[in-house]
Amino acid sequence: MEKWDGYDCVCNPLNLTLIRGEPIPVGVYHIEVIVIVASNDGEFLLMQRSLDKKEFPGYYEPGASGSVLQGETILEGAFRELEEETGIVAHNMIFIERSVRIEYKTIYYVYYTIYEGDKNKISLQETETISFKWLSKEEMRKSFDEEWLLLMFKEAMDFVIKKMLV
Repeated sequence: MEKWDGYDCVCNPLNLTLIRGEPIPVGVYHIEVIVIVASNDGEFLLMQRSLDKKEFPGYYEPGASGSVLQGETILEGAFRELEEETGIVAHNMIFIERSVRIEYKTIYYVYYTIYEGDKNKISLQETETISFKWLSKEEMRKSFDEEWLLLMFKEAMDFVIKKMLV
């Protein structure tokens, strides 16, 4: 059973425990993190979601993502999710943006990190991911309108690309 902390829409803790799969009360949100990963040669990591996922099965999404667990800080959740879903142990992350998605009752925190390891040594997390690929900045830009790419965070990806953080 996965437990989350409950927050209001501006990320103030509500001293409320939420449980994955159970209804979230009106006006209450949980936090998810997204970690955009770029290699030191300027390519972006995309992870393919499991075909068994309830939402967006088989779609690719930038880097790693997931819910912050009860008692974790947002940054601890980001580091944990990155390692669980990709095997990457990051040493630092750059905050990109925070956004609230009322329809998902979720507050998203987007981070960015550079991976300097072997790009072929990405680990897949069973039940979460089934494949990965690396795309150049140019390939990433061209993919923004593709159906296979889940780009709820297109603006964050675009920011990283435009600011040439890689």
